[in-house]
Amino acid sequence: MFRGLFVAVLSVLLLDPSIGSAAESSVTSAKGFACKQTRFPPDYANEQSEWRCPGPPGFSLGYFDHITRGGLTLEHGGHGLTDDSLTWRPADPAIGSHVEWRVENGTPFAAIFGRWRSIEQDGPSADVTVEELLVVKVSPRQVCAVAVIGGLSAQAMTLAREQADSRARAFRCGVDQPFINTSSSSDAVASLDGRVLNREVLDHNGSTVELVRSRSGTVEIRYTMPKPSLSIPAGTMLFRGSERNGRISGQAFVFKTGCAPAGYEVSGARQGGYLVLEGAAPRRGAGCSLAGMSKKSGHARLLFERDPVLQAAATETVAPPPPSSQALPLQRGYYVRSDTACRRASNATLSLFNGQSLGSAHVECKPPTIQMISENHYRIADICRTTQVENGAWEAINTTIEIKSRTEFVSTTPAGEFHYRYCVQSDLPTPWSAVDISALSDLGGSRSIP
Repeated sequence: MFRGLFVAVLSVLLLDPSIGSAAESSVTSAKGFACKQTRFPPDYANEQSEWRCPGPPGFSLGYFDHITRGGLTLEHGGHGLTDDSLTWRPADPAIGSHVEWRVENGTPFAAIFGRWRSIEQDGPSADVTVEELLVVKVSPRQVCAVAVIGGLSAQAMTLAREQADSRARAFRCGVDQPFINTSSSSDAVASLDGRVLNREVLDHNGSTVELVRSRSGTVEIRYTMPKPSLSIPAGTMLFRGSERNGRISGQAFVFKTGCAPAGYEVSGARQGGYLVLEGAAPRRGAGCSLAGMSKKSGHARLLFERDPVLQAAATETVAPPPPSSQALPLQRGYYVRSDTACRRASNATLSLFNGQSLGSAHVECKPPTIQMISENHYRIADICRTTQVENGAWEAINTTIEIKSRTEFVSTTPAGEFHYRYCVQSDLPTPWSAVDISALSDLGGSRSIP
C-alpha cells in the first residue's frame, strides 16, 4: 500500500481542530527520484544544481542551489514563479524531502517546505544552521513567503498550517510582512546532536523510514515508504539495536531479492543534524552467498536525514503540546524591571500580565502565538503597533521568556535582555496603583497597560 502511495502523491485529509480549517493537505516529493535534475556543463556541475518535481495538478516546484544562494521556484501553466523571500543561504541538505500543499477545492493556495538555513556569525564563531518550516503563498500569478517557523518545536506544523490557512489566500506579496517565528539558538540543528527522539521520521536514500525508541532504550528503524527500486515491503526492519547517552549501536540489514537479509554491526550518533551509523558491511558473492565484509561498501555508512514536514506532523500526532504552552505560568498583575524599585515604575519599566500574555504601555497588540520551546522557556510571536501615532504600522515582534518563578521572568527581545519581578499593585506609583485590574482575564483582542 505504501509503495503505491509513494509513486504518485500522498494525499490525506488533515483537519486542524484548533483553527477550524477544512483545507486538505497533499504531500509530494521535494527532491529525490520523483524529480528531474537539470544537467549543467562539467565546468558548472560542481557549483550549482537544480531540479524540478511534480506537484498538485497544474503546478510543479523547483529548487536551485548556487553554493551561497539557494531558493524555491514554482511553475504554473509553463510560467515560472519566484520571489526574493524564497531564497536563502543554504546549509546541507538545504531542503526537506517532502512538501505539504494546503489545498481547497482541488487548488493549492499555500505550501509548507522544510529548509536548512545558514546564519553567519560575527567573529571567529562557526556559522549556525537552523531548521525551519517555510510557508509559501501559492497562486497562478505570484508566490512569496507568508511565514517562517522554527522547525524543531513540537508545535511547528500546527503553527505553519495556521499561518497558511489564515493568511496565505489574502496575503499581498511585496506589501504584507511575513510572520517570523524562528531562533538561531532554539532552532539550531546542532541542538539535536547526541540526541534521539522517541519517534523520528527520516529520509534514507530516497526512502522514508521511521525510528522508534522504547523507554528501555531499544531502537528500531523500519521502512514506511520504500523507494520503488527496493523490492521490500513497508514495515521491513532496517536496523535493530539500542541507544545510550545519544549513541546508537546494533545490527543493520542489507537486502537482495530472493535472499535472506544479511545483518552487520553498526554504531554512531547524530552529527550536524544527520543520524550516521557506520560499520563494515557484507559483500555479496554468487547468488545469496556472502563474500566478506567491507568498510568501502555502499552500506557501510548509513545516513538518515530529518524530514521537517513529515517529522513535524508525526510529532504532533504522538506528542501534543502541553496546556502550559499556551499561557505563561506567571501570577497575574504588574511586573517591573528588576533594576527599578516598584515605587519608581514608569511606562518604560512596567509590564502587565493578564493571565495569558504580557502587555506594555502605548502598544496595541493582536492575540499572540505562544510556544513552549523547552522547560520554563517560551517564545512569544506578537504583531503590535504603537498607539502614540495615528494608524501606526503593525510590526512583528519576537520575544523569548525564561520563567524563573511564578513572580519573576527574563525577557529577551532584539532590544536586549531584561529581568522583571512581580510588584504588589499598592506599591506602584499613580496612576497604576489606583487602576482596577480585578477583572483581568485572558485577552481575546488587543492589549495595553491600563
